Amino acid sequence: MHAFTARRNAVAAKLQRVKNLLDQAPNNSVYHLETYLRRVDSCYDEYNVIQNEVYAEFPDQRLQQEQSFIDFEISYEDLRVELCQAIDGLRRNDDPAKLVVAEANQQPTVLNHVPGLPNVPLPIFDGAYEKWFRFKQLFVDLMQKHPHLSDASRLHYLQQCLKGKAESVLSDQIINENNFQIAWDVLEERFENERTIVDVHVGGLLNLRKMSRETSVELRQLVDDCSRHVEALNFHALPMQGMSEQLVISLLTSKLDNATVALWETSVKPRELPKYKETLEFLRNRCFVLERCEAKTKTRIESGKTKLFAPVPRPLQRVHAVQQASEEICSICDGVHNVNKCDGLKRMSISDRMARVKERHLCFNCLKRGHRVGQCKSRACTVSGCGKRHHTLLHFEEFSSVQQMPNLTASEQDESVPSGCSVASSPTASVSTVMSSQQVFGKQVLLSTAIVEVQDYKGSYHLCRVLLDSGSQSSFLSEGLVRQLQLQGKQVHAPIIGISGEKRVVTNQVSARVKSTQQKASWTLDFLVVPQVTGCLPARKLNISKWNFPPDASLADPRFNLPARVDMLIGAELFFELRCFEL
Repeated sequence: MHAFTARRNAVAAKLQRVKNLLDQAPNNSVYHLETYLRRVDSCYDEYNVIQNEVYAEFPDQRLQQEQSFIDFEISYEDLRVELCQAIDGLRRNDDPAKLVVAEANQQPTVLNHVPGLPNVPLPIFDGAYEKWFRFKQLFVDLMQKHPHLSDASRLHYLQQCLKGKAESVLSDQIINENNFQIAWDVLEERFENERTIVDVHVGGLLNLRKMSRETSVELRQLVDDCSRHVEALNFHALPMQGMSEQLVISLLTSKLDNATVALWETSVKPRELPKYKETLEFLRNRCFVLERCEAKTKTRIESGKTKLFAPVPRPLQRVHAVQQASEEICSICDGVHNVNKCDGLKRMSISDRMARVKERHLCFNCLKRGHRVGQCKSRACTVSGCGKRHHTLLHFEEFSSVQQMPNLTASEQDESVPSGCSVASSPTASVSTVMSSQQVFGKQVLLSTAIVEVQDYKGSYHLCRVLLDSGSQSSFLSEGLVRQLQLQGKQVHAPIIGISGEKRVVTNQVSARVKSTQQKASWTLDFLVVPQVTGCLPARKLNISKWNFPPDASLADPRFNLPARVDMLIGAELFFELRCFEL
């Protein structure tokens, strides 16, 4: 308790020092008073944090310790009111020809100079390296137009410009001394780092956001981001020419949607290298075309909605039936089609579909607005064996915790467990591989499974059931396990082929460290990410009460006979090496 008391006394002493400064120098400027006001508010926040720690550490002394906080709060409020009144008095008495700062009302900070001249907004700098040179140029130009300003006034306006992390760069000593030049030198030393700024813009080009669909908004954002980084690099004497021009064009066009890429390709003459300026001009024209098409589509949709919901007049002694429009408005993309035929929704992953439905505030069961799942009268999921209250397009296998394996009761012993199959491949070649645990003609084949530990993004290990498959050239992880481990993946293009030539493409790959539960052995592997590795293995619970195991045998999967989810598959890359270990 003594430590907390000492910390509270130190904060109270800070508050008292501000009061002493105010009493000793009654003719403070508005800049000094605003600095004192910020310091007083900071003292209150600090004292409040300490008091909450006291309440948490000594809950039985809450009533005893509350009085000290009340005393401090009274002193704080009195001092703050005194400061605010002094500031208001100075501002009311100010000559209207002097420079003042508009009150904060979510409008840009405005520099009002001699009456008759227009208002000039102050530039804002939030501490982002790439914004420093632009801010510096604007601020210096503004100060040069007002040479009569004192250092104290310049420093005051500089403080008004700084936001976020840039605001904390200047120390209280620099502010109290009203030394504008030192403050400006500190900012230049901190943010005028050309190498860092160049790295930011190069990284921005390398990580341009890929368009998720063909829209004018996403295309214009992509073009604006690319041109902003290119212009910034040109400002730093790094013009785009030769190979760099082709690299930028390649980076830009790789982020376009398929339709725009196809149109751009037709605009480039065969056997000629594309030009950056021509590419930008084409994409900006494409933005205008998309905007016009979207506007017409929106008008057509609104017109369709008006007709669909227009009230039907009911003349006397006549009965009219309301005719429903032949085409519905898609609740996902606002297109004129049924939601079940929405190509945009079908191209999304299950997780993206769920996020889209949540974003549009739709019912998860019928994908329509106006009600929740509990009030929905539509039928449930039609996928065999599911029957849950969600739309068929949102159906996916639920993923259980990687540290738990399902237990079956005796009544479930003879029930068939659904199983699935998936296929494996390497990222560079098509591979034909199948994993399955189906029962065939009353027989059941046990596949090799084991329990291993897999490392998450924090370095912690989790138990996971793995299928060992010598017929797969790649290893796999389920999407559910990747989300739980929070692993960062990378984009790949891995075509895979299954039974009957069925083909699909895997686009995500992660690296993970796998460790044996019984031996001091670990491996770092690349895994392709798939929605589901395989179904439950084995398909049925096996009665092993009459099986004879060596008394000193240590099983790689102690519960191999119970149907359980498999979230990892290790292929031939490590299969035979693992068989030499006791996992």
